[in-house]
Order: sequence, then structure tokens, then C-alpha cells
Amino acid sequence: MKKQISTAVETQVKNNTGHLENEVAKNNSITPQQQILLKLLDAFGKGVNNVVEFFHPDAVIEYPYARMLGTPERLGLGEYRDYIANALEIMPGIRFSKVVTYQTVDPDVVIMECHGAAKVPDSVEVYNQDYFMVVRFREAKIIMYKEYWNPLELQAFGGHSNARDLFRHQ
Repeated sequence: MKKQISTAVETQVKNNTGHLENEVAKNNSITPQQQILLKLLDAFGKGVNNVVEFFHPDAVIEYPYARMLGTPERLGLGEYRDYIANALEIMPGIRFSKVVTYQTVDPDVVIMECHGAAKVPDSVEVYNQDYFMVVRFREAKIIMYKEYWNPLELQAFGGHSNARDLFRHQ
């Protein structure tokens, strides 16, 4: 008999106005950590304070492909707050779809994949990105967040050099 190593949950995030919580409430088979991640996606449409409340004060946030832009790959929570505040300004109204979470055998580790889309301000371009995240929890908060994304999709912001300037946090 095969040993099950993870459970997968798929949900569509319709918009950033509460539909996500309804989806979470309907699906009792997901873990508390998976619920936190689904709520985190919803928080991106509600501002930086709503996002960072899901993170442990000692959290480390990693973007392994950020070095391609010349921006930091590893951030503490304070740096992340600045980074995400800037990112939300240049990706207002980001919406997520095709969300799948995988609960690993370690109850503190969840893997998530999703698609994000946002209109680029002052442009006709739409930023479309597929994300893959590995997340570790401590005390019901995110302690390690590692996000992978496709650098080629940054063309929506006018190319890598323009994206580097836009995503650089202060």
C-alpha cells in the first residue's frame, strides 16, 4: 500500500473581497496551515499590514530568482514590509487563480502554486505570473517563505532593468 505523503487542495480565488474565506469555510479537509496560505493570498488585495500579519517576527522571506534583477534574495520581516508595500503599488489589485496547496508530511511545511495577474499601472500591459512557494510555519505564523517566479514575465514592466528599479525596496 502506498504511503500518502501530501494532500492537495485546489481552489479558485475569484477576487480579493472575501470569496477566499468562503472557499476555506466550505473545505474542511484542509489543514490550518493551508487555510493561512489561502488567506494570505486574499490579504495581498487588502494592503501591506494585512499581508505581514501572517508572518512570524523572525520570518525569512526568500526570492531565489531576485538576484537576476539585482535585488535582494533574502529579506527579514522589516525589509519584506518595505518590499511588499512597493510591490503592491506596482501590482494593484493582483488576483490569484489556479491555487493548489500541498500539505507535506511535515505539518509545518506547505507547498503552494498559483497564478497571479495584475494590470500594470499607466500601461496597457497585464502582469501574469505563475508562482511556486515553499512555506514553513512556527506558532501558526509563517517563519520561512520561499517564492519562485518566472523572470521572463517581468517584460510586462518594461524589461528587467525597469523591473529592477520598480521592485527595489527602500
